[in-house]
Amino acid sequence: NYTWYYGTDSNPPPGQHDLVSVAAHEIAHGLGFSGSADYAGGVGSYGYNLSPLNPDIFDTFMESGGGTKLTSYTSPSIALGNLLTSDSLYFDGSNANAANGGSRVRMYAPSTWDDGSSYAHLNYSTFAGTVNSLMVYEIASGTANHNPGPVTKGILKDLGWLLTNLKKTYLPIVTQNATTSFKPKAG
Repeated sequence: NYTWYYGTDSNPPPGQHDLVSVAAHEIAHGLGFSGSADYAGGVGSYGYNLSPLNPDIFDTFMESGGGTKLTSYTSPSIALGNLLTSDSLYFDGSNANAANGGSRVRMYAPSTWDDGSSYAHLNYSTFAGTVNSLMVYEIASGTANHNPGPVTKGILKDLGWLLTNLKKTYLPIVTQNATTSFKPKAG
């Protein structure tokens, strides 16, 4: 039920949600900016039901405010559930930390688990309205962010992605029919 703004100029009018910002946000999730943690009834878990338990690479960078690795918690457990709803959950990767002024990156871990938002987003109160706002859990209508920001780039690099120093980022879209083809120009 959103009214989408389809322009690419980062200037959606009030009342419209910027499709490019939302798509870029979801692409980052697809590139691994998410993990396997889950929460139900006070119990937290991570990993996939394989033997042995296998965490997602994102999970291996997560830790408590005190520096205890998420993967050192028993899964499933109440202690892990407490961490996931502690408002004190951090991503600790060298590239992300460097992009965050040398500090670990605070993640979104509200006291009430928000399925689909908790754990897999940057902390809203820390990063909303900043250059790093692309990966907070919510974007307001009339706003846009077409740049992942240095913290998200750092997280993706920690996850193993090689990043280039492009001056402008765009999604190369190619459409074809029997008579025409369109390829956007960088610029």
